[in-house]
Amino acid sequence: MNNQKLTTTFLVILLLGFTLFVDAQTAYNVDKITAFSPSYVSDSEENPYQLQAIKYNKLWFFILNSQNDLEVLTIEGDSLSKTAEFFQTGVFKIIERYGMSCINQTKLINDLTLTPYYTFEGKAEKDFERILFLEYGYSKKSFFRKTINVLIYPFTFFIKKKSPYDKQLNQMNKLNGDIEKKQKAYIELSSPVL
Repeated sequence: MNNQKLTTTFLVILLLGFTLFVDAQTAYNVDKITAFSPSYVSDSEENPYQLQAIKYNKLWFFILNSQNDLEVLTIEGDSLSKTAEFFQTGVFKIIERYGMSCINQTKLINDLTLTPYYTFEGKAEKDFERILFLEYGYSKKSFFRKTINVLIYPFTFFIKKKSPYDKQLNQMNKLNGDIEKKQKAYIELSSPVL
């Protein structure tokens, strides 16, 4: 009898934890994700969109913002393809929680000129590695490390810590301000003095 109560309690706690995990995975804040400046903006007036580029080692991922409808794309061959819903939600939750580090450089990827692009650092990078391994099986770690990362990943969103999101956003805004100052200086130099 005692053993049955223990297993029932364990199953209820496990089920409750799983439902909380599913609820935490499905909701994300669109404003926090779109607050980062785009790496590429389309010229099309019919279907305007913006891309935010994320680089991880040699892999590139893009957040497509088409009228506040967000999708995560990746490069497969010479074309962009949509990633799975689980992967998209994981990336959005990582960005919402930790932010992204802005790299103010220009990269040319498949006829797209990207300025700036983003990377993940610290705990965001570890979480990103975990969802990469779950989705694509990609990891540079040992088998033991891969297994531990997969087991820990579902619980990383429940840990309450101070988010570096605002720090990354302020750094990106500062870079945008520096770019605007340089552009104004070039315009003043190039305009004729009367």
